[in-house]
Amino acid sequence: MNESVSEKKKRLRPSPEETGGSSIIEEDLFPTDDSQVIEVPLLLPGWQMSALERAAYLRGLTAAEMVRQLLNDFISAEVN
Repeated sequence: MNESVSEKKKRLRPSPEETGGSSIIEEDLFPTDDSQVIEVPLLLPGWQMSALERAAYLRGLTAAEMVRQLLNDFISAEVN
């Protein structure tokens, strides 16, 4: 089954019981489009940042693209 990103996001949304029945919380936290971007500060030891930059460079990515790809892969594995 090939599930779209939108369908995966829907499965990750908290249930009405978890949110106290509020759909506003779901809409704000889990938008179905990728138009909203949230900055996430990330503190890493210097050696990890160097390793991340090198790994990203070898794949033709920026460090930020690599982190997004890693997060997406991790989240996708969690919902499958």
